[in-house]
Amino acid sequence: MAFRAASQPARLIETAHLMRPLFARAVAEHDALAAEAGAERYFSRRGWLKLYRSDSAFAALAPEFELAGRLGIANTPLDRDGALALEPALTGAFRHAVHWTGSVSVSNPLALTLAYAAHFAALGGLMLEGDARSLHSAGSFWRVETASGPIDAGDAVVALGPWTPDLLVSPAHNHSRRRARGG
Repeated sequence: MAFRAASQPARLIETAHLMRPLFARAVAEHDALAAEAGAERYFSRRGWLKLYRSDSAFAALAPEFELAGRLGIANTPLDRDGALALEPALTGAFRHAVHWTGSVSVSNPLALTLAYAAHFAALGGLMLEGDARSLHSAGSFWRVETASGPIDAGDAVVALGPWTPDLLVSPAHNHSRRRARGG
């Protein structure tokens, strides 16, 4: 029910406004990190093309276009011919498209992640492999088990996206006195 409540149009618009400052810097931050890691080749700056089969589906985008305009998110509505001019190999039944011109995509997410990890290690970072499900409180610390042995920390950041609650509500975490921050 909480997900449904958070998915209502007014809440989505509120969330978009709150997240925009973070998203607005994301590409520049990745560009800087990719340059340091020698990984620029994994980024494509051709934008994102989304296709729509019907006039009604395209017409329903009016609120999205209005919000994109308020947030400064560039896009170009296209008819079928305009979309084919950008991507001549497109096939199938579609009548409209939107080219989100500012979107950047990653050609090889694993290679990019490995380049970032190698850069982190080159700067003195330590890479350890462990299972997030082993996270538990150990006295006044959080502990995760790794192949190299346990690692303790005063705080833990759990970045498992929609799976974060699965980890944080497990029985092993219900008795913890300190809270991990999820995101």
